[in-house]
Amino acid sequence: AIMGERAAGCLFGRHDGTGARSTLLFLDHPSNLRFPNQWFMRIQPFACVSFAFMFGEEYDLAADETLAMRYRILFCDGALDQDEIEILAERWQGS
Repeated sequence: AIMGERAAGCLFGRHDGTGARSTLLFLDHPSNLRFPNQWFMRIQPFACVSFAFMFGEEYDLAADETLAMRYRILFCDGALDQDEIEILAERWQGS
């Protein structure tokens, strides 16, 4: 996902000073308001990723109303391939 785009998930992967890779996988859930989520994501001046269901549109929440959202963030050792990403996303988003 890129800044402001809608997607069911967002992947952020890098390598460290030793050349080892790691991956952060951010997943939205189909039960969430405005699924698939819009994303706030940037790499400059520092890396930042956020679920942003109000990215392009406000949401009025009444004083007595509760809004429950489900998200998952996976911290993965190594780089993930497309099949691994799809399996992890399906497990979460199918629940």
